[in-house]
Amino acid sequence: MKTYLSIVLFVCYLPNAVSQADTINQYNSKKKKVGYWIIYLDENLKQTNSVKAVYYGFELFDDGVNLTKVSRSIKKYSVSPPTELLNKSVPKLLEGVFYLKTVDGKNELIEEYKNGYPCIFKSFETNKKISETKFESEYLDYTRKYENQSGSFYWESRSFKRNDTTRFWFRKVEGKWKDIRID
Repeated sequence: MKTYLSIVLFVCYLPNAVSQADTINQYNSKKKKVGYWIIYLDENLKQTNSVKAVYYGFELFDDGVNLTKVSRSIKKYSVSPPTELLNKSVPKLLEGVFYLKTVDGKNELIEEYKNGYPCIFKSFETNKKISETKFESEYLDYTRKYENQSGSFYWESRSFKRNDTTRFWFRKVEGKWKDIRID
């Protein structure tokens, strides 16, 4: 009787366990990316293929819109990873804080990842005409969600010249992803 009951319970619960759809690398009915997609990065955190990859992580898409990609305007920079890469032949999951600095030292980025997902990004600039001091010019917090909306995040833009900060929520409004100013 116990065996029969165990088999019945297993058969009843199996569909629930299997039906939890995997959202990695999926397309919707319109052939647009949805859910999380694996990205492969080289040692400078630039996107590459899986063969040349040193790191891998995840980006979130909604109807083809990339919700987590950070376009780096910096062309040449060096990367200081949180730990030394001992084996470059097997991609390592993005984890920890990465420091990126331009060759001339004017700009810096700090990118924090947890389990392959972006958490906090900060950019710093130096305007030598005004000051030698670096100041935080942009701050993105992927851990803060607008009303728990998946894909939304909080960000700030700071102006050293105007000495002000503009705050935004990147969120979905009427079916479109937009930067909505808070101030």
